[in-house]
Amino acid sequence: QFGGHRAAAGLTLPVENLPAFRAQFMREVAARVPKGQQPVRPVDIDSWLDFTQLTADFLTEMHRMEPYGPGNPAPVFASAGLLAVPGSVRPVGQAGHLKLRLTQPEQAPGVTLDAIGFGLGHYLPRLLEQPDVPVQACYILEMNEFRGQRTLQLRLLDLRWEE
Repeated sequence: QFGGHRAAAGLTLPVENLPAFRAQFMREVAARVPKGQQPVRPVDIDSWLDFTQLTADFLTEMHRMEPYGPGNPAPVFASAGLLAVPGSVRPVGQAGHLKLRLTQPEQAPGVTLDAIGFGLGHYLPRLLEQPDVPVQACYILEMNEFRGQRTLQLRLLDLRWEE
């Protein structure tokens, strides 16, 4: 039995059918993804920005387009020429998340922004091993509040090395 709205992927089935459903689902996914490759999730980027453009005022203007959700996704931005601030790269939580500070030395000298990447912990080794290789990042700009302090934060969606 299926249900929910157009974007829902929910269903109900007897619990005894769950192992068979799971096995068939994995076979279907495997049949659609080439062997040895991970599925690639495309990201639609609304605009490429330099860190000098990312301000609290800019974020306030972005909030005027809310509420975000189906049919009105949050704007996705990208920036290039980014480097991790030495000593800032670290894992977060048990689920493979990533926390770091990013700088854009060529385009925005002196501007440093916090970034968090949920599910992007697999990038941690490369960020630590190749600290001088610039990356491109796509992200959603947000305000983070921690211990009474409000700071701009990039919610990273993905990274790509500029080799």
